[in-house]
Amino acid sequence: MRINNVYGNANLSFEDFDNIVIDTVSADTVLNTKKDKEVHVTVDSISGTKTLNDVVESSAGKKVELNSVSGSITINGNL
Repeated sequence: MRINNVYGNANLSFEDFDNIVIDTVSADTVLNTKKDKEVHVTVDSISGTKTLNDVVESSAGKKVELNSVSGSITINGNL
C-alpha cells in the first residue's frame, strides 16, 4: 500500500498488511495493527518521529516506511 499526502493526518487499521510506504509533507500517521506484530519501521524525516506501542521492531517484520518533512508515525498494537 502506498499513501501520498501533503497535509492531513491519516489513521489506518489493518490486522495484516504487506509493505506500507507513506509519503507526506506535514501529516502524522497512526497505524493500528495486531498486538506484538513484528514490523520493520523506517522514518526518513527532518522532524518526524516513530513511536511503537505494543509492537515488536524487527528487520524480519512487515515493512512500514515514512518519508516526510515533518510527519510522525505511530504504530499501535491494539487490534
